[in-house]
Parts: sequence; structure tokens; C-alpha cells
Amino acid sequence: MNTSVPQTSQAIRNRAFHCRMRNRFYEEVYYAFRGLEALTQHEGSETWLTNLETEIKRCMQSLDSCLEYAEAAVFFGKDENIKVFGKDKRWGILQEEILITYFLKELKATCLYILSRIETDKKLIEWNTSMNPVVEEGANPHGFIAEIKHSMEQPSLSVSNDFKAVYDHILARFDTGNSLFGTIQELQRYY
Repeated sequence: MNTSVPQTSQAIRNRAFHCRMRNRFYEEVYYAFRGLEALTQHEGSETWLTNLETEIKRCMQSLDSCLEYAEAAVFFGKDENIKVFGKDKRWGILQEEILITYFLKELKATCLYILSRIETDKKLIEWNTSMNPVVEEGANPHGFIAEIKHSMEQPSLSVSNDFKAVYDHILARFDTGNSLFGTIQELQRYY
């Protein structure tokens, strides 16, 4: 037996589902990023970069799901003119929900930056390693290849410090995101 549900009831149920899933995945994202803290204690090497890349990709899986549900909860069927809850008590969206989607988008962009940085540093390490035989064969220590080799070692030495700085920024942003998330959960008890 197929019963017809009014569009408004279906939209409310869909929104409630998306909000619950967003909340579930947000907590998963938070704990996944907290798990990266152990990687801030290690120095930048090729194995460290590989481990970091694997962990960031794992974090991004949860992040992508959370962002998808967060956007669906906010923009479900609304193409334009999203009204905030203060102006439209029935269909309005909490401003905190809109802000959390922007926070998640920023977090995703940060992850993509880290992944592209890792890829670049891996290529630099690979190229630097391939130049070792040339330098060892008696190249001038102040020559062209030695200068290139020296300049390629500098970024790979700073990658772990750079990741620590980015990770500290992510944690600071999570403080803001967590307060937004707490407000959302408090105000959406009816879901």
C-alpha cells in the first residue's frame, strides 16, 4: 500500500534525517582530526609524509560525508532566498547551520592544500634522491647541481613545522566549529 505524504512533511523528515547524519559525521570528523595529533610529533620524512597522506585521506572521507549532509540540511530543495530562522520560524534555517557548512568547506580546502603540499614534497624528495649520484660523483660543491640540491632540502626540512602550524590552525577553527555545533544541537532538540 502506497500512501501519499504531503510535500511539507516529507521535506521536514528529509531535513531531520540530514541534520541527524550531519551531527553524527561531525563528531566523527572531529575525532578523526584529533587523531592527527600523533603525527605532529614526528619529523618530516618520506614515510611520515605517506602516513600523513593516508590519515588526511581517511579524515576527508568523513569530512565529505559530513559536508554533504550539512549542505543537504541547509539547502534541501531551496535554490535561492534561504531565510534565517529569526525571520521564518517554520522554514527558516539557523545561521549556525549555514556557518557550519562554510567551516566544513574551509576544512576541506585545508585538507586539499595539505594533500597537494605532501605530493609536492614527495616529488621534491624523489628528485633530490635521484640527484645524489650526480653530486657524489665529484660535482663542484658550489656548483649548479649542489645549489639546486640544497634549495630542495629546505622545504622538506620545514614540512613538519608547517604541518604543526596548519594543524594548530585547524584545532583553533574546531573550537569555533564546536561552539557552533553545540548551539545547533541545543536548538534542534526537536529533530
